[in-house]
Amino acid sequence: MKLLSLLIFAAGFQSILFGLYLLFFGFKKKKANLYLGIFMVQIGVDLVFSFFQLEKILYEYRIVFYIPIYLVTLPTTAISFYFIEIINPKAISTKIRFMIWSIPILEFVLMLTILFQYVIYDDDLWLNTKFYWVKFIYFVGVQGINLILGFVIIFSTYFLLKRKSDYFKNNNLWSGDAIKSIHWLQLFLIGYFIFHLSWSILVSFDVMKIGGFNFYDNVVPYVYTFAALLTYWISFKSIQIPKIVASPWTTFEAPNQRKTILEAIQEKEKPVLITNADSMILYANQKLMDTVKYTFRELENNVVSTIVYDEDENNIINLNLLAYKNNSMKSEFIIKEKNGSEYLSEVEAFITNNKQGATTSFIFYFSNFKLLSTPENTLSEYQKLLQTKIEKLLLEQKIYKDPNLSLASFSSLLDISTRYTSMIVKALFNKNFRDLINESRVKEVKEMLESPEYKNYSLLSIGLEAGFNSKSAFHSVFKKHTGLTPLKYQSQKTR
Repeated sequence: MKLLSLLIFAAGFQSILFGLYLLFFGFKKKKANLYLGIFMVQIGVDLVFSFFQLEKILYEYRIVFYIPIYLVTLPTTAISFYFIEIINPKAISTKIRFMIWSIPILEFVLMLTILFQYVIYDDDLWLNTKFYWVKFIYFVGVQGINLILGFVIIFSTYFLLKRKSDYFKNNNLWSGDAIKSIHWLQLFLIGYFIFHLSWSILVSFDVMKIGGFNFYDNVVPYVYTFAALLTYWISFKSIQIPKIVASPWTTFEAPNQRKTILEAIQEKEKPVLITNADSMILYANQKLMDTVKYTFRELENNVVSTIVYDEDENNIINLNLLAYKNNSMKSEFIIKEKNGSEYLSEVEAFITNNKQGATTSFIFYFSNFKLLSTPENTLSEYQKLLQTKIEKLLLEQKIYKDPNLSLASFSSLLDISTRYTSMIVKALFNKNFRDLINESRVKEVKEMLESPEYKNYSLLSIGLEAGFNSKSAFHSVFKKHTGLTPLKYQSQKTR
């Protein structure tokens, strides 16, 4: 029993530390980390408190157990929003969000009431045999709501995961990241369900005194040991918070959706590459070799990353997940030439299977090559054209003034994919798309502050006019790019 207690304490302490890390650092990368951090801290506090109770530590200072730093409904609430943020942030309305968050708030108020009762009347609610109304509300209300909320979250999340999974399958959008994320979430959900069910039975038995007075103390260590192991596992897996993403592959209508290796070899109109299921190069026609400047001896039995980047190699591996459909796919790859030049190419992919349905090879057709860079690191004509187009959109049309401007809408104006837009912006301006747009907005604000035309405009009006969609976004972005708040910047300019 001592060993179990120590495991529970160690897991609780680790869970608190990891949760605090997510709260103070992790949430900057992903909002879901904030909810996971709250969950981990609260589970950690519960495990530490359970250790104190099992070992009868601090029993002479019973007031410690009444301080409302652990709320039974808060982990359930936090984990529900974690799942929502990972799967579909728009799944619930603001009104429902407020209603769910009001549950732990009400519990906090109730716990404060219990604490005051203990301080004022020196009456230990949990050890007293009298059935106070507060105790009744806590067990029946708080614990009951927590149990119901937990099961609602478990089953609703299951259907959300299933819906997301079906969407990917039906639209051929499977990717390795999506598979891993959904699998991880499902395992997490199963573990949480087991713990929640065990805890529900334990609380019910304790309230109704089923199994005798010692039942709770005898079973609690095992339930919390499982919770401890669960927190260890969550902590380990959450180092890389799952993100459900779609593959870049999309289906397209082709006259012949089934291609054989023989047909591909006979194809002479387009550059052709054939790999096995492990992405090893089996064949490349002369058209492709003329483009990449490799001989077939240099390509044969080599990894496909010889001519494509690792990211695209992963996208090839993702095709395994679509093999059962026997569909044709298309995407974009960056092709590496032997001398160091890079090309953006449209790719059509076909999958060949054996009689058992297993993938045996991938056939790729490349077309519409666009030169991205040369070994001398000079801009290609295509890149120069895009640079001119981007500068015109920003300087003349001032599209950054649209608060709803997104990477997708910006890409459609350039008539290129979002992936290539991100790459070209980084290559041409040495910054990401969001920073490029925000920098243009900040520059616009500066010009407006110095213009007599906007003399009677408020700072917020100027920020909104420049394309920012909220006061908070305006202030944070402006300070990031200038080191000053808009008000401070304005006051310095008017001196």
